[in-house]
Amino acid sequence: MNVLFGEYHRRQQQSLTTYHYFGEIQPEEVRFIFKPKRQISCTVKLFNGSDTGYLAFKVNDDANANLYHVEPNVGVIKPWSTCQVQFTRKAQDVMPPPNEIANETFLLQRAWYSEDISVKAVSNMFLRGHENVNVRKLKVVLEEELKVKVSRFIKSMMSKIAKLNCFKTPKVKE
Repeated sequence: MNVLFGEYHRRQQQSLTTYHYFGEIQPEEVRFIFKPKRQISCTVKLFNGSDTGYLAFKVNDDANANLYHVEPNVGVIKPWSTCQVQFTRKAQDVMPPPNEIANETFLLQRAWYSEDISVKAVSNMFLRGHENVNVRKLKVVLEEELKVKVSRFIKSMMSKIAKLNCFKTPKVKE
């Protein structure tokens, strides 16, 4: 009975691999902790959970090329393997406003191959177009470092308290 279930599960998995399943992404967004004047990085893991298929991928960063570096931005993931993609954001003096960050995304293109192919072939394939390409948007999230948040909160509270004249020492008449 167990053998039959295992075989059924394996066939279902292959069916998913062929038609619907395009691997896993962890995390499903590109999340950075902003540090002024410092280059910041984030790693996203791509996982191929199929038994037989090779998962080709390309991260399209053309819209953000002057701000980000992605390594590797093209690759092939063997069955039951993981690839770590490093997203690096260039140093900035000030954190960009939320509306600017909201427009930042990466396009992750993925397609299945029955055999291992070269990275150059993957690049060409995505340029020409491939009939079964899965496209996924990866949203960029930029958070302030906790210390920065706490520091700003304390300064804000000190300013409010100062406005209330709470720190003035009463004059004592002699």
